[in-house]
Amino acid sequence: MESRRKSEGFTLIELLVVISIIAMLLAILMPSLTRSREQSKRVVCLANLHAIGQSLYLYAHDFDGMIVPGECQTPWDVWSVPTENAGGVIRDQPQSVNLGHLLSADKVPMPTGDNHIFFCPSGSNFDRGRPYDNFKSTWGESDSTTYITYMFNNSLDGFDNCVAPGQQSILFHTDKINYLLTDGSVHVFNVKKLVYDDNVGAEGLAQVCSRTDVCFPTSMLHGWFANGQVNIDEAKEFLANPMSWVSQHATGTISKPVRLSNLGKKSLVADVVGGWKKSVQPETRGRPVPG
Repeated sequence: MESRRKSEGFTLIELLVVISIIAMLLAILMPSLTRSREQSKRVVCLANLHAIGQSLYLYAHDFDGMIVPGECQTPWDVWSVPTENAGGVIRDQPQSVNLGHLLSADKVPMPTGDNHIFFCPSGSNFDRGRPYDNFKSTWGESDSTTYITYMFNNSLDGFDNCVAPGQQSILFHTDKINYLLTDGSVHVFNVKKLVYDDNVGAEGLAQVCSRTDVCFPTSMLHGWFANGQVNIDEAKEFLANPMSWVSQHATGTISKPVRLSNLGKKSLVADVVGGWKKSVQPETRGRPVPG
């Protein structure tokens, strides 16, 4: 009877074999599961952009055909001090800016968590925390700036070329950027590795931004979306001296309301933002230097 009870258990060798098989199966399956999970997040991100597009159309319908004003130089901010409004007046107090106008105009429900169209499911805030945490703590505060995980094309009405030292792009989907067109359709921009510096070799877009501590100007990024590829010569010219490039290309125009029907087929929103390195002082965050 005692011998029978012993035979019903597992020996140490058998347990090790079972554990080894499970570990091997996990090693085989994990990359596939990770890719499937990321694919699902990209689909949700595309759905978010589509919903933002519908909200922009609703906003234009109620505001004489105009899109939301891009009156803040930082394109992913939704609550901040605008640099200038449609009349060129600099405000002293923060208010809704860029896509934040959709919230203040009740075209988009106020976020109550990360599951919101303003937050890419693969995204994080600048310190890699939950996006909604920043929104909850800063929206509506007089001394705060609130950002989301989508970049509005505020170059459409004046803020076309500005850059801040210390910034670097964050690509939430690593080698892909989802973006929204004015016709409401959503598309994917494939980020290929290119040689931005002969001494470094081929790099992805996020890699070169991290290495050089800059985020490419909004108009440049959206121009690449339109052409379907990175303009490597333009990128190299910019990286050689970002501030000089900005001063040469900035239009100096005051932002004015833009009629949606006059924009043609241009990109409006994309899921790429700029981040700050920890070495940058907090009081300078979210305040790009104008050209």
